[in-house]
Amino acid sequence: MLLHASTILARTPAAILSYLSHLPKDLTSQTLLFSLSTNTPASSLSSLVSSLTTLTSHQSIGCLSSPLPALATWGHIACSLAFFDRKTCVPFRSDIRGRTESQVGRWHAMRNKEGAAQEMEVEKHLTGKVDWEDVWSRSVGENDLPLELQSLRPQDVHTVITLTDNAPQGLTNALNAFPRATKLGLIATSTPFITGRPFTLMHNQAIYSSGAVGLALTSRVRPSVDTAFPGLRALTPSVRVTRSEANLVHELDHGNPSQLLLSAIQKHGIDNEAAKEDEFYLFVLRQNGRVQVHRIMSGDPTRGTMALESDAAPAEGTLVQVTPDDNPHILVLVSDSTIRKLCHRSKHAPIKLPSSFLTPSSAADEIPPRIIAFMTSASDSLTDHSTPTEGPEDVQVYPNVFLASSENGFILSRFEDDFAEATWKCTVAGGVARLEL
Repeated sequence: MLLHASTILARTPAAILSYLSHLPKDLTSQTLLFSLSTNTPASSLSSLVSSLTTLTSHQSIGCLSSPLPALATWGHIACSLAFFDRKTCVPFRSDIRGRTESQVGRWHAMRNKEGAAQEMEVEKHLTGKVDWEDVWSRSVGENDLPLELQSLRPQDVHTVITLTDNAPQGLTNALNAFPRATKLGLIATSTPFITGRPFTLMHNQAIYSSGAVGLALTSRVRPSVDTAFPGLRALTPSVRVTRSEANLVHELDHGNPSQLLLSAIQKHGIDNEAAKEDEFYLFVLRQNGRVQVHRIMSGDPTRGTMALESDAAPAEGTLVQVTPDDNPHILVLVSDSTIRKLCHRSKHAPIKLPSSFLTPSSAADEIPPRIIAFMTSASDSLTDHSTPTEGPEDVQVYPNVFLASSENGFILSRFEDDFAEATWKCTVAGGVARLEL
């Protein structure tokens, strides 16, 4: 159970410390999830991290994150807090290795088929054709669960929240042991020039440069899951994947996908220089209307193959679109009725906090749910470590919301309507996923 969530935006570390000192005392015996942005002044970073890791007498996990979009230009430090009931929350640390090298056209089709076989085993279980122990042993494969999670019954875990390095594949594979759990993870911001570590992850008073930390939630209330992708606009009508392998799309509507993208770019008047700098995405409609957005890494106009930043391309028969966005003020809230496309997002389009997305959905007379949200920031947001300038307020607090961002994106696997999707990675600047708990 999520007891408290808040996101604090402050000009100074002292303002954050003041907020921490006024938290209800009963929270300090619960489990804490926190994030702290890298634009914290270097002279105060260590002491502020120390205050956060000792805020609770129970366990804590956290990471350094990127400044929140838009507010980074004002120099505000972002600190997010979420306290969970220790009775229904299991913190863990993972050092399971993943794949660290980026690959454009992956040759490991057999490995991809093995992953598909794992999904089939999970689906068999969900239809009641195999038992829990069989799914456990087959879905984990070579990766054992972190020690803290090994005593949990798979059917008891409904949500797993993780903070990871940039190679989370081993852990996500191990977490297939919980096929009925929604998994949301933030790939922590890169910190080599901040702390001297590639990533900065915290578990209690220990600091790690790699691996992951996380929470497994076992309360009865399952989360609702939403995604939003501000600033995406369709370049193409809906098309269907007719041939794909590994992370490669070979055909869209039986045609050349790279030529389709080039034609769409020209049709929408995107000049060559902008096209070289901007990002393009495949907007994919999955089963039950779930949306995934994959960055297009490269394409070969002659052969037609399009490589995606993904472990696997959409399966043949999947409905997709190519989309761009030259209107950064559009907030695309994705629901089950949304169709997917090819998209484009201008590199120079600003990212704005989707304020409506941070408002818990509840009736006026109900206690609002609390939100955990992870957001992809633009990579250049890391360069703004200037002295705070004039902004709207010295301190802003978003109650009932934990929001953290990273230029490295987030990973998501939803379990809804007795269907578990394969984990996918979102690197769309401004893309956000939220859990309502």
